[in-house]
Amino acid sequence: MTEIRPMGFTSLGIIDLFGILTPGVFLFGNIILILYGIDRLPLGMLKDPFLAIVLIFFGGYLLGSILRLVHPKWVDSLVSLYLRKIRRDKKWAEEKFPYFYWLLKEKYVKEQNVLSEVSKLILKESGRENIKDYSKKETTSFFNYCKLLIRAKSSPLSEEIHRMEALVRMLSGVFWASVVGFCGFVMVLILKSTFLTPTNEFTYLILSVVYLIIILAILERFRFIRFKEVMTVWWSFYLLSKEKLT
Repeated sequence: MTEIRPMGFTSLGIIDLFGILTPGVFLFGNIILILYGIDRLPLGMLKDPFLAIVLIFFGGYLLGSILRLVHPKWVDSLVSLYLRKIRRDKKWAEEKFPYFYWLLKEKYVKEQNVLSEVSKLILKESGRENIKDYSKKETTSFFNYCKLLIRAKSSPLSEEIHRMEALVRMLSGVFWASVVGFCGFVMVLILKSTFLTPTNEFTYLILSVVYLIIILAILERFRFIRFKEVMTVWWSFYLLSKEKLT
């Protein structure tokens, strides 16, 4: 029987803080840049570093908590659209979380390996042993059950799953913060070019390009990171089953 260790602040709290605070501070900085402009940043508050840190921390944490309310499935849906229209990868684009079809594909390979055993176990326990049972409208009930079981039985495996989940949440938050930043900088660039005195136009153009690159990079890799989170849950469930802890 695996020894259960309590998961303290260092194992869960910092990960939660990282997943919330990073995209929150990123969004907070974008809003400041959009509202004040690069040449009119409120640098006066830096005279009191403690006040500046408090404002950034609580402002970032609040915005990060709001971003976390946006479910990663919305980014996943945009990834699906991106894969269909840009990458022309319809099979991968049509997959729905938690991607049971890839387990079905793995199950029916000729090689007998550990991954095939994992697929067979998950498909059997989830009631999807037959490839004909596959549906594009997947539910997450069995996936969430596996996560609860792992958290109850093994702290080390649970911590690893929590890290992957935090990474997915962070990428989701950074994506929406980048979308806000990109749209804001493009709007400021248009306003400056049309109505206002042209200043720092090149800087705003560079920022817009950088944020567009961030958005495209997340669209390109988000599903692979989330798939890795799913496979971490499946592998952990398999390991616990091998130890007869189910």
